[in-house]
This record gives sequence, C-alpha cells and structure tokens, in this order.
Amino acid sequence: MLRYSEKQLQRVEANYAGVRESIERYEAMDIPACPSCSSDDTALIQVGLIGRTMAIAGGTTKFKLIPNRSKPKWNKMYFCRACEETFGSREENMPSD
Repeated sequence: MLRYSEKQLQRVEANYAGVRESIERYEAMDIPACPSCSSDDTALIQVGLIGRTMAIAGGTTKFKLIPNRSKPKWNKMYFCRACEETFGSREENMPSD
C-alpha cells in the first residue's frame, strides 16, 4: 500500500532522483501471501539504511527494511506485516548462471 501523498512523493523524488519509480515498482509487485496467517500484507525484505532505501521503505508497505541479516529470521525473502513472520527462500529466487 502506498504510504506517501503526491506531495511527499514529489519531495522525496527531488532528494533522490528515480526513487518514485522504485516505489511504484514495489507497489506493482505481486508478493505472495503469508503461509503462516494467509495475510496479503507482505513485503520484500531488503538490507540497508541509507537515504534512498529509507525513502522507499517510507513510501510503500511492500518493502521491509532491516539493518542487517544478523538473525536467521532475516535470511528469508519476504516479511508478513500482520504476524511478523518471514518466509520464502532467497536461494529459490536468485538468478541462475
């Protein structure tokens, strides 16, 4: 779900050129429902804390930002906002050579 108003999108785009396109790309993603609780309020897990990623995380609920992967829980692909479980193997979703 988009979190930013049009005015907020314009403001973050002014600071981080192209970030609006990134937010819209995440918004358009078909992210699987949670296998634990069946919620469709799920997000793709990303690592990092820089201005651009923070702007994306602030702009859409389909992007879950974590500071690092120090806990095994965060080695998954997706995050459920309803039950806070993680799911999906990263290996299954990696491009093959």
